[in-house]
Amino acid sequence: MSEFLVKLKEEVVLTLINTLRRTPVLWKQDEPGYRDLGVQQEAWNSVAEQFGVPVDNLKEKWKMLRTQFRANLSKIRSRSMNGADGEPSYQPTWFAFEAMKFLRETPECAMPKTVNIPAKHVTATSSVEDSSGGYPYETDAQEVILELIKEIKQKPVLWDITHPLHKNAAVQFRAWKTLSDRLNLPITDMKRKWQHLRVQFRNNLRKVESMSTPEEVYEPSWFAFEAMQFIRRNYSTDPEKPVVT
Repeated sequence: MSEFLVKLKEEVVLTLINTLRRTPVLWKQDEPGYRDLGVQQEAWNSVAEQFGVPVDNLKEKWKMLRTQFRANLSKIRSRSMNGADGEPSYQPTWFAFEAMKFLRETPECAMPKTVNIPAKHVTATSSVEDSSGGYPYETDAQEVILELIKEIKQKPVLWDITHPLHKNAAVQFRAWKTLSDRLNLPITDMKRKWQHLRVQFRNNLRKVESMSTPEEVYEPSWFAFEAMQFIRRNYSTDPEKPVVT
């Protein structure tokens, strides 16, 4: 992501959000013209002209803002479902949260429907966590996770065990802090998610080795498998060998 997008001043970002709010063809799926590429491009060109910024940069910034907004919604929903009685509800501190609230009723941000599981089917290991791992009740969880993976990939100090600064705690912290500021996610949450993703990737690598045949290579169905390929060289697929952490 360009430094320009990261360093946009908050007041400029809020102005951009307000401009997009008044351009529903770019975000409201039932708006006439939403699925018309010509209408969409014309709308983006208009916004780009107002801000003097290339359309591609604006689209990337808008995608990042939506990701941050959904991440904050996820925290609110998770706290409301898992918090103790009397515990105050989570209040986002992200500067753009209020300005982005017009997206709450869009399909990507609306509260997804839940399924009631009969008590007889609930076990001690039952979980509402979906296959994306760790982002329950979020229909768009996979997109958020793929964005996180993409950002981590660009910080090899966090994952490349051959990197000369891989074991430097100060450098690692600065890298995580940069991601935290960029994605508006707590460092502890991102570290926990990254550990979980690595475990899932290793498990899928072992499946590839054990389930493939000379005639056919097993292809994992896990949504993040391809996105995680960049860390493949860090791990042994032999279950009997210790795994590098």
